[in-house]
Amino acid sequence: MRITAQLVNAADGFHVRSQTYDRELKDIFAIQEEISTAIAEALKIRLTAQQRLVITLAPPTANMDAYEAYLLGRYELNKRRPEAVAAAISHFEKAVALDPRFSDAYADMAYALMITGKEYLPTAEEKGLSPTYLDKALALAPDRPAVLAAAGHRIIFDSPLSVHRYDESGQLKPEVRTQLEKALGYFDRELAANPSDVNVWFWRQNFLDGLGRPMDEMAATAEALKRDPLSVRALRRRIGALEARGLRSEAVSLAERLSSVDPASACWVRADFAWKDGDVAEAARQGSDERGLLV
Repeated sequence: MRITAQLVNAADGFHVRSQTYDRELKDIFAIQEEISTAIAEALKIRLTAQQRLVITLAPPTANMDAYEAYLLGRYELNKRRPEAVAAAISHFEKAVALDPRFSDAYADMAYALMITGKEYLPTAEEKGLSPTYLDKALALAPDRPAVLAAAGHRIIFDSPLSVHRYDESGQLKPEVRTQLEKALGYFDRELAANPSDVNVWFWRQNFLDGLGRPMDEMAATAEALKRDPLSVRALRRRIGALEARGLRSEAVSLAERLSSVDPASACWVRADFAWKDGDVAEAARQGSDERGLLV
């Protein structure tokens, strides 16, 4: 296998560095670690202790077929549509069947079952498996980023955080605050190891809002999109933030990018634009192509 890594100055197109690596394709994760470390050394990048830890983080599985199934599951899960989540669960099931110790697949399968809604109703047996899968993931690898993310999100479902948050004086109930802080602890640990996880960025933002420590939405959505420019969720949140502030032209531009990533989500956005403009017919036409998104 031959891998060519190039560093190009985006301002003027100047090729700062180029290096070719010839390796025998045996362990792709070992090759990834070797080359990323070599590039960092060649460029004299000073890595923090946390960044070095991320580079050397053990691979989630040694089974490439299981890893491919997992990546397909992640792709479907990130669409946040009912039929896509159902497909994601199938991919994750295949992944853990191929590697019963695949903690990330167990964690994401647990999360997928958490967010299923009325459009995709899992059986009672499936729904009950969500905490079982998460417990399995925690037992296998409690410090994996995907496991930490699922554990934090699980708190939403195990605790009455969406209702009865406040006491009669309007203050956040102590037990609710404790649960929110616990979830934030999971999210902070996950983002330390995987700072480009857009979903956790937004979950963390929501929990900070609940604790009365809101982040600036424009700054948060801009940062999330910078970290993952093709994230469906980051694009939708950024478009919504721009639209809310009357920045329609910027929102439309991002809607075009969203269309290339997930056309159904783009239909929802265009329907929303049309509805706000008073064009009910166009809103209905665009909306007929959109099948709803999960949280």
